Amino acid sequence: MPMMDDDSGVVDLGVEGLKTGIPLKSAPDAWLINVFNGLTRMDFIIQTLQGYTDPRMYLFVRNLIIKIPEDNIREDLLRALDNEIKRIDAAPDLSNEDRGLHRIIASQNAAGSVVAYFDEYVGISRTLVIGKI
Repeated sequence: MPMMDDDSGVVDLGVEGLKTGIPLKSAPDAWLINVFNGLTRMDFIIQTLQGYTDPRMYLFVRNLIIKIPEDNIREDLLRALDNEIKRIDAAPDLSNEDRGLHRIIASQNAAGSVVAYFDEYVGISRTLVIGKI
């Protein structure tokens, strides 16, 4: 049972909040089609990689990230990906092949963050949590 904070009129719904099933935002269909078509290209890129040092995964994921409309989220994801790539490139104990494989995995992980963002953005998960009413 929700608890009232004194007589302030604020109801604390706790950590779980209230799940409304309403998407956080809406987006034009053409923009969404562009994003989702881009995501389907990832399978093709993986299937046609020309070895572990092929830079297409990294460039592709950067291209996905720049489609995020919110500046702070886009910049944070770009920075996180680039920092991870720099960390991998600076690792002295990795061969070029291992370094390339780690770069591909870092790119896939970043793509997962992009997918999670768009999932939340368009409401695929169908959850909007309201912490206090």
